[in-house]
Amino acid sequence: MTALRIDFVKSPAKISDTAVIGLFSDRKLTDTAKTVDTMLGGIIKHQLKETTPFKASAGSTMNIALPPKAPYTLLGLGDAEKLTPALAETAGGRLFATLKSLGAENAVVLNLEELDTEVSLELSVALGARLGTYEFEHYKTIGKDKKKKEPDASLKTLSFI
Repeated sequence: MTALRIDFVKSPAKISDTAVIGLFSDRKLTDTAKTVDTMLGGIIKHQLKETTPFKASAGSTMNIALPPKAPYTLLGLGDAEKLTPALAETAGGRLFATLKSLGAENAVVLNLEELDTEVSLELSVALGARLGTYEFEHYKTIGKDKKKKEPDASLKTLSFI
């Protein structure tokens, strides 16, 4: 199991290498997301307009690799009225998988508290991310000629602001 530290803070303790912005299926940006978009020269709105396959369905992600060395990931949460804790947990698990595949070590989720929903969104996404770290390895074997590999760089901290 990958060790993952989850923080609920006003500002992250470590410099984050990836920022996450949550969106419902209407793809409207929250105030924080609008501020980030303005700082990035409108790249988030541009990507949302030009990338029609990204519908922001629950658990879907879209990566924006700008600026270099500080990527942004959009996390789809689906329809606000249909969001359940289970869907938010699934989104958190998929977010963990996406961040891990990006090689992120310290990620920050910027705007979930601004999204209007009946679900405790930050807690449900955090639980889903934590559950996403589970790896069943009981029946995995290592060949005699292969040494145990060093673990890949993996997500160590996920902070919710």
